[in-house]
Amino acid sequence: MRYKDDAEQKLEQLFKRKSKEQEKLIPPSNVTVNLSQLSLPIFSGDPRQCRGRNHTSDYTLAKIVVLTRRQYVKGRLQSNRVRSNNRLEYSELDNESKYPIYLPNKGDLTKLIILHQYDKLYHAGIAHILPAIRFWIPKGRAAIKYTISSCMACKRWRAKPFNLPPMPNPPGSRVRRSRSFEQVGLDYLGPID
Repeated sequence: MRYKDDAEQKLEQLFKRKSKEQEKLIPPSNVTVNLSQLSLPIFSGDPRQCRGRNHTSDYTLAKIVVLTRRQYVKGRLQSNRVRSNNRLEYSELDNESKYPIYLPNKGDLTKLIILHQYDKLYHAGIAHILPAIRFWIPKGRAAIKYTISSCMACKRWRAKPFNLPPMPNPPGSRVRRSRSFEQVGLDYLGPID
């Protein structure tokens, strides 16, 4: 029930705030959302996680909530893709560069795209992978760091050598005080007559 209340509060905050930026965004379809009608005791807001556990109306509602939330975070909805807005609106770049496609930082598709670029760049670091990905990922550095931390090849390269076991104490004849050459170790090769 707590999740329903949190989602309801977020929706109320969303619809209370009005600004010029919101007017530019594509509004969701005219649907009155009443979260008390949800059949789930827990509502996560992600429609993919709700599959199979709820009714079709809940899935549609979750989709609207997610799209509204993403649109509120300065996003645009174009051809069923959520694109991020940034300050490059008046630049001479093409629209693909001005408005990169938004990907959630913990999605499966995001993980696959990061791993693809990671292999393509021969296991380069975060600083090389982030600009190579032409999508907008919130907290992108953290998402890339989390994803590439599971690479087994890199774990092998970063592995430390096997630690030697603790050395035993030397024998007493070595540590006791004695005259020079009283104790002698002799290395030899071959037969001695």
